[in-house]
Amino acid sequence: MQPHLDVTGTSRERRNIVTATTVTYDSGGNDPAIKKLVLVLMAFGPLALAPWVVYWGISAGLLVWWIDIPLIVFFNEWRGLGVTLGFHRTLTHATYQAKAAWNEGGFALHPWVRMFFLIGGHLAIQTDGEGWGWLHRRHHSDSDGPHDPHTPWRYVDEDQLKPGMPGYKWALLKGIAWAHFGWMLRSWAPEERFYKGFAEDKQLQWCRRHYGKLILFSYLGPLCIAAVLKVLLLGGSEWNTERLVASVLFSGLCAGVLNIAFVHHITWCVNSLCHTFGVRPFQKVGSDRSTDLPLWEYGPLGKAAALWFAFTSNGEAYHAGHHAFAGSPKHALAWKWHLDITWYLIRLLAYLNLAHVSGVPSNEQIRRRLVPSWKPPE
Repeated sequence: MQPHLDVTGTSRERRNIVTATTVTYDSGGNDPAIKKLVLVLMAFGPLALAPWVVYWGISAGLLVWWIDIPLIVFFNEWRGLGVTLGFHRTLTHATYQAKAAWNEGGFALHPWVRMFFLIGGHLAIQTDGEGWGWLHRRHHSDSDGPHDPHTPWRYVDEDQLKPGMPGYKWALLKGIAWAHFGWMLRSWAPEERFYKGFAEDKQLQWCRRHYGKLILFSYLGPLCIAAVLKVLLLGGSEWNTERLVASVLFSGLCAGVLNIAFVHHITWCVNSLCHTFGVRPFQKVGSDRSTDLPLWEYGPLGKAAALWFAFTSNGEAYHAGHHAFAGSPKHALAWKWHLDITWYLIRLLAYLNLAHVSGVPSNEQIRRRLVPSWKPPE
């Protein structure tokens, strides 16, 4: 939708606002109330449940460190890297060539590696890869503009509402809430121009056909694996049946329900935080306000928080670099020191001849896009 002039009111009022424009943002379609309720419960129910589950598991002696921690880490990274490497850097932004060899042309993963991470992305239960990919492409086509589904700036009009003015903080907080989760409660009409390559992608289409089974495995798989491991390894010890069953349930909750919600919110933080806070080392293009959340910002606590977010987001915190060079498999382009686990994994896979890396901009290309006066904060 295009910006339009608000011409209501008296002639005097019209003269006062003749230079102001009101941007109308696309709000998607309305979803049934039951669907919204399910989404809210899936997103926030586990957050309310998590402290009690952790306290119960530790205080009752149900946590088995050498079984539970590897299980939680494995499923967390499979889901998280499935989103960042499988859905984001590979499926959405890498050029897919149905008939070409996987290691010819642009950035690509070996087919078996690619399939492993595509499955991981579906285990994160953030809709199927096709829906995830086309919506993210739409986000890039009009970043922070009227057609961006999840911009945090949708309620802040640059011409009429500036920092320090009454209502600015509330409008920004409202926008951050929308970018983090509110947009999920609306339906978005598919647009054919953002589907390039998806129909010919046999791996993606296999995952779509079996998406229901993958959802079931994402919730119950950790529970079943924990049951096998704990029964085999602990069944003959002093553990009684009741305690063993409770411990298996604890494992399933931590590596299943709670971890799925955790990965959800880390992904959504990229939408909300990485278009609001941080620094913008690259020159602004259009309405885009993407930022990097580096290790050097916001004092000691901020540094720790930024380090934690860079780690848990697998490098997606360097969002400005991604928007400046969307096809690059490396995101932390303006920083000498960074924590981009997805990129480190790509380098390892390339060393093992399981990935073909291309599309990383040269130092000269990066320099030309940087803000002339920019340098990393101390």
